[in-house]
Amino acid sequence: MFDSIFDDLKNYFRSGNMISRIIIINGAVFLALILIKIGLIFTGPEYAAKMAVVTKYISINESMWFNITHPWVFVTHAFTHFGFFHILFNMLMLLWFGRIVGDLLGDKHVLPIYIYGIMAGILFFWISANYISPGTQIAYGASAAVMAIVVAAGFTAPDYEMNLILIGPVRIKYIVLVLLILDLLSVSNMSNTGGHLAHLGGAILGGLYVNGLRSGYDLSTPMNNLINKIVAIFTPSERSAPRRKSPLTVSFKSEGKTRKSGSISDTEEKQYSVSDRLDEILDKIKEKGIQRLTKEEREFLENQSKN
Repeated sequence: MFDSIFDDLKNYFRSGNMISRIIIINGAVFLALILIKIGLIFTGPEYAAKMAVVTKYISINESMWFNITHPWVFVTHAFTHFGFFHILFNMLMLLWFGRIVGDLLGDKHVLPIYIYGIMAGILFFWISANYISPGTQIAYGASAAVMAIVVAAGFTAPDYEMNLILIGPVRIKYIVLVLLILDLLSVSNMSNTGGHLAHLGGAILGGLYVNGLRSGYDLSTPMNNLINKIVAIFTPSERSAPRRKSPLTVSFKSEGKTRKSGSISDTEEKQYSVSDRLDEILDKIKEKGIQRLTKEEREFLENQSKN
């Protein structure tokens, strides 16, 4: 059973969009931390102190020197959750708003916004921990990155409606506004100041990202290039990988014309071409966003919607 679940998740990770992958990674880390905590419980009554040490070394610290000398925390803290409702709320928000960003801006923008949100959250937390509410503090969780995605969705499609339980359809610009007000209230009450300022940092980044995109500044390019270079380090070179022979193509000649085996009729070929063209345009929207469509592609979509 567990092998089947693992295979399903692995296939979903490979074939799914970026939001799906981020959610799977967060879920896997959450499960790993639960298992670590259970393991430490069996070490004796001092397990809480040991878990505190584990938490320290995967969280962002108020000391930037600690963070620099333990560079992995810049990544690990953003995928660390200990409370069930903490990760549940973050992942639901990421799922709902991330789909909007992925569908309208393009999937290539999701991870850069998420990472830029992490960076903004770190900066705002560090400012809070050192100048606003000093003291020994740590921070973890994906909330800043999620807020970047949420606000990016709000700036991209402010009038998009979501159906909320017990409320009904609500435009996401009002949902975003309420979330920002809640963070501002928490900061004003000095309640988890560093955490809520980190949320606001991510929110500011999400808004700036979309505004920059509208002005012609695509911040996804440098981030995706960096990610691709990092991935390439851990990916086997194509030269070292065995080359596969191209598949054999069988064709038949008839009446001076060459047709492939299993060829389709002219009507079927026309229908196939339309379907293939539609798939190409939808893939382009997913990867680059609807704003990158040409006039001809927009007219094609409009004509197909009328059929």
